Amino acid sequence: TATTKAHDLNNADRVKEITALRVGKEGSGSPTVSVGFTDTIDATPTYLDKDKFTVDDTFKSFPVRTAGRYIHLKVESNGANDDWILTDMVIQGRFEGER
Repeated sequence: TATTKAHDLNNADRVKEITALRVGKEGSGSPTVSVGFTDTIDATPTYLDKDKFTVDDTFKSFPVRTAGRYIHLKVESNGANDDWILTDMVIQGRFEGER
């Protein structure tokens, strides 16, 4: 398991609404990515099952619906023979109040 630090996406004063992630991977296995949120930089992230997906060998977009001042990502893999690396990640969303 790997968990990122809190990301404020260059503005800690505004709520971020994350709507989709696109993740690239190489190697064997299928890691699970969870998107979490907090309202303060040092709070424990909240991860909801609806904002979790399994990465396969495609670079497709996974819909999520997460909002918070700080965004966290958690990547997990349980396979004994998993040997993969994440090669790319695109986060789609907006600041609260923008279209």
